[in-house]
Amino acid sequence: MIYQFVWHNCKPKIKYTQLCLDPKLGGLGLLDPQFQRHNLQLRWIHQVLEDNHPQSCSQPMLLDHVRRFHSGNTGTRLALFFPLLRLHPAAHANNFMQNIYESVDSFGYADTQQAKCTPATLLRLPLSAIFAMIPTDYWITRARHKKLKMSQFFTYDHYFGCIRPLLSSDQPSSPCLVSKLSRDIHNRIIKLNQLIWPHILNQNEPLGEVDDSVFIDAFCS
Repeated sequence: MIYQFVWHNCKPKIKYTQLCLDPKLGGLGLLDPQFQRHNLQLRWIHQVLEDNHPQSCSQPMLLDHVRRFHSGNTGTRLALFFPLLRLHPAAHANNFMQNIYESVDSFGYADTQQAKCTPATLLRLPLSAIFAMIPTDYWITRARHKKLKMSQFFTYDHYFGCIRPLLSSDQPSSPCLVSKLSRDIHNRIIKLNQLIWPHILNQNEPLGEVDDSVFIDAFCS
C-alpha cells in the first residue's frame, strides 16, 4: 500500500488518524509530524522553564536574557503564559523569542485560573487574566485597553492582608475606569475567576514575591 501511495500516486481512502495508529490497533504506525514537532518543541521549551538543572552552557544565558529583557520588569517568565505581557520587539519575526512564544502557544496552555499564585504575582498580571466572563463588546476587549494591568485596578491591603479594588483615596491613574469596573463587578456584568477570588476573600495573606513557578508547574504537569 505504501509503495502504491509513494510511487504511483494512489491515494487510499484511509483516514490520517488510521495511518498514524499503532499497528496493533489496526493502523500503519506512521509518525505524526505534528506530534513529533511538539515533542521537539517541548525539549527546547524546557531549556527556558527548567533553571535548576542546566542542560547546556547556553541555558543560563538564555534564562538571564528572558528575565532581563522579556519579563516586563518582573524578572520572571510570566510572558510565556500571558501574551499581553510580551513586549512589542519580541513579536518581531526576526526575534528568536517569537519562536519560543509560538512553541508555548501551540500547546494551547490557557488553564491559569486554577493556579494559586501570590498576591504580588497577581498584581503583575494583565487585567484580563482575572475574568471568568466578559461581554463580547465590553470596553476591556478594545485594543487600547488590552494592555491594562491588575495593579491599575486592584491593590494589596496591608492592613487586612488581601487584594481589594482601588479606591478614590488610592489616587488611581484611571479613576473613571476603576470606578466603572468596580460597578460592573458589583452588578455582575462581568465575573471574576478563581485566580483572584481567594486573594479577595482570604485575609491575613502575605504579599509574597513575584513568582512564575506555579504556572510553569501547571504547564509541565
